[in-house]
Amino acid sequence: MVVDSISGWLRALVSKAQPGNLRAVQPQVEAAWAEVLDAVLSFQGKMIVVTEDASAGLSLGSWEQWYTYKVADANRTLAEASHTFYRVNAGVAAEVKGYRVKRGNIHHENIYPDRR
Repeated sequence: MVVDSISGWLRALVSKAQPGNLRAVQPQVEAAWAEVLDAVLSFQGKMIVVTEDASAGLSLGSWEQWYTYKVADANRTLAEASHTFYRVNAGVAAEVKGYRVKRGNIHHENIYPDRR
């Protein structure tokens, strides 16, 4: 299953609520966002989740700041719950978490299983 993109779900929730006051609609947006994350995390099977890096600009409005924090939190949660985690930059995938990443101990490295 491919979810493309989870940050797009949040962006859509924010854009629907954008005209309103942040404090007034934030509980509804957060509840909908929690429902999306719960659905992704409860899926039993292989899944590819596309998201974006949470980057903050120099001038953040309240919605932008909230959005950045929520995407960063979702990325951390997904990384912790995943068996493998890749970061793609300019079309090149780098494994951040997975079976090929050295975990700081020669006994846990399995890039070269016969390596001594």
